Amino acid sequence: MAEAFRDGAIGFWRKATPQLLSEGSETNNTPVKVIFGLTGLNLESAEDPAWISKLSSAEAAIAARYAMKELNGLVRNDSKSNWEHPSGGTMVGFEALIEGLQAHWELLSTKLANVEDIRVIGIDLTLRPISSADHAKS
Repeated sequence: MAEAFRDGAIGFWRKATPQLLSEGSETNNTPVKVIFGLTGLNLESAEDPAWISKLSSAEAAIAARYAMKELNGLVRNDSKSNWEHPSGGTMVGFEALIEGLQAHWELLSTKLANVEDIRVIGIDLTLRPISSADHAKS
């Protein structure tokens, strides 16, 4: 049963193209089909570290759309100085994380039509002190 779920999720992400905000997607709402597609992407990428190099241009374009929907892929550990990279669980510093994401998107961009340049910009919000007054506002 678990294998059927895995196969279904991996197959699903290739067939279901998530709608982008610029196309009218709702903000603050993640449809179940997007969650299922992200699950398939996560399962596939966890099984094969080189999966991205095996994607067709069409698959890369769909995967890039899912990437726009993923907000929980980067996990900070308790030390606030290291981040868990989603592809391998390796703990890296913030700069190394940004460099890794840049390399990832550069590889993906070679499979996307009309993409000339990719830049990853990172803002480490853990460096911003948050007072109790700021916390109360949120």
